[in-house]
Amino acid sequence: VFELGVDCDDADPTACPGGVEVCDGVDNDCDPSTDEDADQDGDGDSLCDGDCDDTDANLNTWDSDGDGYDLCDGDCDDDDPSLSPGLDEDGDGWSTCDGDCDDTDGDLNPGAYDACFDGIDNDCDGVVGTDGFLTIDAGRQHTCGLTCAGEARCWGRNDFGQSSPPTGTFDLVDAGKYAGCGVRPDGDVECWGYNTAGQTDDPSGTFVDVEAGYSFSCALREDRTASCWGSFDYGVLTEPLDAFVEIAAGYYHICGLTDAEEVVCWGYDDGGGDGEPSGEFAEVTSGDNYSCALDMDGAIDCWGNESQVAPHPPAGTFVHVDAGGHTACAITHTGATECWGACGSGQCSAPDLPFIALATGKEHACGLESTGEVTCWGSNTYGQLLVP
Repeated sequence: VFELGVDCDDADPTACPGGVEVCDGVDNDCDPSTDEDADQDGDGDSLCDGDCDDTDANLNTWDSDGDGYDLCDGDCDDDDPSLSPGLDEDGDGWSTCDGDCDDTDGDLNPGAYDACFDGIDNDCDGVVGTDGFLTIDAGRQHTCGLTCAGEARCWGRNDFGQSSPPTGTFDLVDAGKYAGCGVRPDGDVECWGYNTAGQTDDPSGTFVDVEAGYSFSCALREDRTASCWGSFDYGVLTEPLDAFVEIAAGYYHICGLTDAEEVVCWGYDDGGGDGEPSGEFAEVTSGDNYSCALDMDGAIDCWGNESQVAPHPPAGTFVHVDAGGHTACAITHTGATECWGACGSGQCSAPDLPFIALATGKEHACGLESTGEVTCWGSNTYGQLLVP
């Protein structure tokens, strides 16, 4: 008969009142029970048998599904052998118990990049396409993009709030010189950033497109006619009556591509507001004091202030062109990116990546891949290369 508080084996220094009970078949703490922590939850396993939680009968060393792992080994479902912490058939470092939704495809796992455009739930979160961008556009020293979730996200220079867009969803976003604007799903336009001339005042009406310039902004109404606000004059508020497919704002001028595939410009004459080329074009883009257009044969035609080097495009065939400050970049028909103009900050050294769209600023440029991934190059003075 044992009496509590009395040394039960004075010859064994590990057995004494207050001792620590261990799985050794000895009554270490002299409380009349040997290994008294044995099977406290009645599941047939004690801590000494490897039970990882002897207060929970659901956690034990059983291996009901025969996959070689029990619940104490981290088996997330011991009734289903296809769910096992040791099962990683595709070798991507994620098991089925880690949430791998397709263990035969190494590109699908909880750590994967969930691309916008492929229609696949790459990161196994139950939602298709949550990473990356749908569109991008560069201001002078910042860039804004429309995420897969329809949110505006900007990075780079932010001293005027140009990289701090409002929350909520947009159908499209545009980065101006020191500002930004976006079109909400209901057609409202909302702008942010530099507002010396009222260029970020939100206009009334319903719109389908918007472009932010330096001291003005313009948007396309539902009938595709242009409405501009802000000013510093130069005629930017004297909108033509044409219906436009798209518009592109420069420093003090703006150009649009009409339904007839013709280019029409207005604003500062010496900066690209006059002298636009004749013919049919597929797209138009504006830099500081010049503009460029892509004709139906893939050739680039630029015009505007000759003191800016970007109005002199390279020869060749292209599928997309984007004009920035004094630099322009274009995608060739083979998928390569060529940039020209002012190149002093590395903005003409585009990486060899398969871009589908470009965004060119004053000293930096960015490219968008079909996966929604964005890569930027050139100056990083204001964090222009730090894509969120």
